[in-house]
Amino acid sequence: MKYIILEDEMIAAQRLTRMVKELRPDYENVGIFESVEELAGHLLTEGQPDILFLDIQVADGNSFELFNIMEVKSKVIFTTAYSEYAVNAIDYLMKPIHAEELS
Repeated sequence: MKYIILEDEMIAAQRLTRMVKELRPDYENVGIFESVEELAGHLLTEGQPDILFLDIQVADGNSFELFNIMEVKSKVIFTTAYSEYAVNAIDYLMKPIHAEELS
């Protein structure tokens, strides 16, 4: 399984990468992106991974904008510090993310 992280706080992105590696050593992180624009450009040229970990509030807006740019076919896991964004979500991970929840 391949995954990408959209996160504008590098410490949080590195922590999530470490946690996924510990829980699923066979999963491959194919990128960390800090903006929706940067991520969309990558996905449109390189294709989509199996999983997208999307922080909702990032430097250039919010990750929901990605769904206006393209059809997202990856499984999406939202990571956020703002519970109000999760109202219509099936599930989400609140920051700080804990290994038990991620698993």
